[in-house]
Amino acid sequence: MRSATFGPDDVWRRNGFGRVTSPVRTMIDLARLEPLDVAVPLIDALLRLSRVSAEEVRTAAVEHRGARGVRRVPHVLALCDAGAESPRESTLRLTLVLAGLPRPVTQYVVRDATGRFVARVDLAWPHLRVALEYDGAHHDSPDRIRRDRARLNALRRCGWTVLVVDRAQLRRPAEVVALVRDVLAGPFPSAL
Repeated sequence: MRSATFGPDDVWRRNGFGRVTSPVRTMIDLARLEPLDVAVPLIDALLRLSRVSAEEVRTAAVEHRGARGVRRVPHVLALCDAGAESPRESTLRLTLVLAGLPRPVTQYVVRDATGRFVARVDLAWPHLRVALEYDGAHHDSPDRIRRDRARLNALRRCGWTVLVVDRAQLRRPAEVVALVRDVLAGPFPSAL
């Protein structure tokens, strides 16, 4: 069992829920008390949904000096990204970063040579024109497979290398890291 002291800004009243911790306090507690693989995806989602910045959370954590695990908060927040759109995208990004790979850009918009929108990719290393997509179960329908293939071809026409990781592959993180590491090492075709 855990106990905690709450300040006036830490608890909100919500109709139908009673009292709940504020998004900032919730993120501080996740960062200081939960393992990285649990904390990062949850904080990513809270950053995206609450529109609270990581800097606001970092600043608020200073008020909790001395609390168990509070020194972890800046480290955990440095691994978070409000651009992640699913817990598995967060897990994939975290796996790569903890393995020492360069941090990817989340939800990167790819445009063709004329500036026309081509796609928004989950994770990208734009300077290398490498994209990494996480495909969950919703990508398994025939219609979605057709649309994904057209999108992949459009990205390839723009000179992008696109890797796709699914839920089965995500359960083998060492293989995913090796694949991404190899692709990021090049060689890269010249831009079209």
